[in-house]
Amino acid sequence: MKSVARGPGGRPSADAGEELDRNIMEAATKAFLTDGYAATSVDMIARTVGCSKPTIYRRYPSKEDLFKAVVHNRCSRLFEVARDAEFSPQEPLTALKELFAQFLDFCLEPETLEAYRILITDARRMPSVADSLSTEIMQPFYERIEVLLRRTLGWPDTEQNHARLEVISRCLPGFVLHWPMHQALVGLDPLRDAGERRRHFLICWEMIEKMIQQTDAPMRISGDP
Repeated sequence: MKSVARGPGGRPSADAGEELDRNIMEAATKAFLTDGYAATSVDMIARTVGCSKPTIYRRYPSKEDLFKAVVHNRCSRLFEVARDAEFSPQEPLTALKELFAQFLDFCLEPETLEAYRILITDARRMPSVADSLSTEIMQPFYERIEVLLRRTLGWPDTEQNHARLEVISRCLPGFVLHWPMHQALVGLDPLRDAGERRRHFLICWEMIEKMIQQTDAPMRISGDP
């Protein structure tokens, strides 16, 4: 690694600081996804970057915080895709279809799968990462699905409708993702071919679309007034 430009007081200049941040994130991402959480150390990442451990700890107080940042950085594109879908000029059902297709592609990328494997294997070592992923990334993703579903169905934004759509928005992505994700996690790759992945998605989407079209009124649950 090349030397870092210094500003007043010996600290990195603004541009050099940004470059150092990128280098740390790139090195941490490669180390975690290649060697796993337990086998990766902050000392190892510092040596790769060419900086000191205190430099990393000033940015990330613990290895867990550093891995959390790696996961968030990895998932930031998913959040952007979901945000763009919410404000898309397309019909909401079309925007929802494109969102689900990109969600499938994102989840089956090798880096995403490896990060997910680490979360499953080491969840007890880093509970805050799973909590953060759920509340800061997946929850906003589901909320955007809910918005698109409500617009598609024309339901008023009421507490009762929100309760129904909240459940639906969490279940629908599983129709597209559950089987291929399970296969990939056990070492198989049935949707390696782009054509096979597209066929899988279109068949799943046909089922989802029919379900949505048949849901023309809020579903009543036993015990509702």
